[in-house]
Amino acid sequence: MINVTIHILHAIDFSKIMRSRNRNNPVRIQFTNGNVTKYVYSATGQKLRAIYYTAMPNITRTFGKIPAELTQGQILYKDSTDYLLGGALTLKNGRIDKCYFEGGFARAFETSATTDRFVFYYYNQDHLGNNREVVDIKGRIHQVNNYYPFGTPYADPLAMKGDDLQPYKYNGKELDLMHGLNTYDYGARQYDPILARWDRVDPLAEDEPDISPYVYCRNNPIIHIDQEGKFPLVSNVAGAIVGAATDYVCQVAANAIVNEGLSTECFTDVDSKSIMLSAGAGFISSGASAVGTSLGKAVATRTGSRIAGNIAERAAAEGTKYTANVVANNGDITKATKDYVVGKAVGLLNRKTVNPTSNNKAVKTAMERAKNNGKTLSVEQKKAIRIGNTMARKNAAKMNKSIECKNTIKKTAVDAAYYTYKHYEEKENR
Repeated sequence: MINVTIHILHAIDFSKIMRSRNRNNPVRIQFTNGNVTKYVYSATGQKLRAIYYTAMPNITRTFGKIPAELTQGQILYKDSTDYLLGGALTLKNGRIDKCYFEGGFARAFETSATTDRFVFYYYNQDHLGNNREVVDIKGRIHQVNNYYPFGTPYADPLAMKGDDLQPYKYNGKELDLMHGLNTYDYGARQYDPILARWDRVDPLAEDEPDISPYVYCRNNPIIHIDQEGKFPLVSNVAGAIVGAATDYVCQVAANAIVNEGLSTECFTDVDSKSIMLSAGAGFISSGASAVGTSLGKAVATRTGSRIAGNIAERAAAEGTKYTANVVANNGDITKATKDYVVGKAVGLLNRKTVNPTSNNKAVKTAMERAKNNGKTLSVEQKKAIRIGNTMARKNAAKMNKSIECKNTIKKTAVDAAYYTYKHYEEKENR
């Protein structure tokens, strides 16, 4: 065990936190009034159980010292919460309490010793993912939550309602109020909204050495969010901008491939509805992981369909070339289509290599130009042209190597883009 002394600046005093060597998670919190909270984790650091011991009155513990365990006679009562199915199902004192799903939860009400009745509740969230209201299936409000910018719930009872109905509040994270701990569980760390600080060092602190490893969202929760207690992400507003920009750029790229080059039309012939959908997806996901999320799938599918549809029209007009691809791929139409689309895209993106003329042709061209102007070239002038053309050919050879290298990179990028599109398309069709 690793013992870490924590000094609290607000009303709660607890002397010792004992942490496991696995991900530095707290396994035991000792309060100075004798209360104890213990945690159990999986091998990957996921919380499986929380056990709360409430001590008898008039029990004290010395600050800064590891006390003995509470005896059976010193425990007033013991409560436990089990987190099953990745936290989707919770048990209170060994009995099913809630089953969580995206957007709400079902709460179990005991009807007998062996049966429960489930009532469904739903979240109303704000743009930061904070659960502001909990309503039932008829829209009746059962819980109201309001927060200060760093997540502290309002103390005004008129601004709150049904506080104990469910614990997931700010950023949709669980608020642990037992024994007055008052911290949010973000998974990788626990967050104190009163201090606006984490309880331990950021696991990814080395990625941002100029930022304090204890600071929450770079001290700006309006611009940033932190979904797991590891690394702040851009806010929903910035995410919407990322989503819209990603869709717009993909549409322009699709237009460039279809129109065989960039033009004013490429930048104006865009689907504004598609851009708005991507902005909405970016807003919801805070711009996180544009590829691999629903936003990435939507953009890749829409862009790929736009390219594929136009390429298909041209394939009909260029049947001979397409047929040749099918033959070259032993009748494999899918691979032939890939070769045709990628080949078309590479042909549009690739830079042409430089092919300088021979020395004799360079001299001949210069002589014809001089003759048209009523002049002739001297022997020295012809020699200078040959020398200059030789140097140009050497420079062209070097340039061509660079161009070929860049074209290979572009070919690889187009291949990756095509297979990304096909991946999402096949996944969508399953």
